Amino acid sequence: MKAVKKKRKSILLRIAVFALAVYLVGSLVNLQLDISASQKKLDSVNEQIREQTLKNEDLSALLDSGEDPEYIERMAREMGYVYPDEQVIVAVNGN
Repeated sequence: MKAVKKKRKSILLRIAVFALAVYLVGSLVNLQLDISASQKKLDSVNEQIREQTLKNEDLSALLDSGEDPEYIERMAREMGYVYPDEQVIVAVNGN
């Protein structure tokens, strides 16, 4: 009788240990997937930060060059201004 109870306890213990192991492995896999997704988000945010930093540097350079005559002339030409004696030729065919 004791041998049967001991076998039953042994089987129940093995089942419990196996269930715990399956649960732990599942939890580890889930955590690894979460870490991977978070790493991708972090990489994306770091890329956005890098791009924004470059844009900020460009804007700072533009602000610093606001007194530059070449910059002022280029901006005026982009806005359509011309010198008084200058003739503007527009290519109709788009070239």
